Amino acid sequence: MGKNKGPDASASDDTMITLAADQCDDLRRSLALIVTREGKDKQDPGLEGTQREKYEKSVKDSADKVSGEFGQNCDQNLVGKEMPRKMLKCMFDARTLASFDLCTK
Repeated sequence: MGKNKGPDASASDDTMITLAADQCDDLRRSLALIVTREGKDKQDPGLEGTQREKYEKSVKDSADKVSGEFGQNCDQNLVGKEMPRKMLKCMFDARTLASFDLCTK
C-alpha cells in the first residue's frame, strides 16, 4: 500500500474528506488482496497440478476484475469528491468483501 493509505487518524470520524487518486489506488489494491485471500481460503486443498493452476488463475482473474471495476469507478466518480472519513476508514479496515461492501452503503 502507498504512504497515504488512509485518512488522517487525528481527524474526527464525522469529518468529510476529499478523496485523492492515490487513495483510490490503495483501495483498489486492498480490494484485490481481499478477493484473492477469500478465493484462496475457499480453495479445495485436494486440487493438484492443472486444476490448482486453473483455480488460482480464476481467483486472480476475479480479483483483477473486481478491483479494476472498483478502481475505475473510484477514479471517475470519487476522486476530488468529499466523502465521510468514517466510510474511507471502514474500507481501508475491511478484511472481507462483505465488510468492504457494507462500508459503501
